[in-house]
Amino acid sequence: MNRPIKLLSILIIVASLFSNVSAAKADVPESNLKIYSPQTSIISTIPMTVACDKLAGKVLVEARKRNLCPSSNSGGISPRNIVPGNCGTTYLFASNMGGGVAKFDMGAASTQGAIASASYNTSWYNWNNYRSGAVSGTNYPLSSVWAKTRVASTGAGYVTAVMTGQVVLVWGAICTFNNPSSAADITN
Repeated sequence: MNRPIKLLSILIIVASLFSNVSAAKADVPESNLKIYSPQTSIISTIPMTVACDKLAGKVLVEARKRNLCPSSNSGGISPRNIVPGNCGTTYLFASNMGGGVAKFDMGAASTQGAIASASYNTSWYNWNNYRSGAVSGTNYPLSSVWAKTRVASTGAGYVTAVMTGQVVLVWGAICTFNNPSSAADITN
C-alpha cells in the first residue's frame, strides 16, 4: 500500500475511534487519548483554541457571534489570555523511515472556516543519542484542512516530538495549536 493511502487509512481509523469513545471514558479528555499504531508510533489529535486576547475589531465581533470568545458585557470577570473555543483539531504523527530518519506528518482541520496560513514548529528529541532538532515553516492552504510532511535526520533511537504553532483563518481568527505530540522508534 503506498504511503499517502496508508496515512489516509490511519487517519480514518483514528477519526472513527474518536467518534466511538464510550461513556465509560467520559472522564478522560479526548485530547489525552493516544492511539498506538502497529509501528510503535503514537498519534494524538489535540483541539485548537481561538486566541481571543489577540483579536480586535470585526474579527473579535465575529468570534463573539460564533460563541468562541466571551462578550465584554457578559458580566463578571473575563479572562485576558487564551480562551478555549472549538476551532478544530491538530495532529502530529511520527514514523520511522529507516536510515536514522524520522518522518513527521502534521496538520490541522478547522471547524470555523478556511485556513489562510498555518505556522508550525515541530521539535524532536532522540532519547538514545541525546540529539534534538526542529522542522518549521509557514504554509498558505486556503482550505479548512492543512497537512504537511517533513523529515529529519534524528539518528537511530526513540524519538519524541511536539508541534507548536497557529493557524489564521480567512476571517481573521487566530487558532493556536495545543501541542500535539508523537513518538516513534527510529532505526538505522
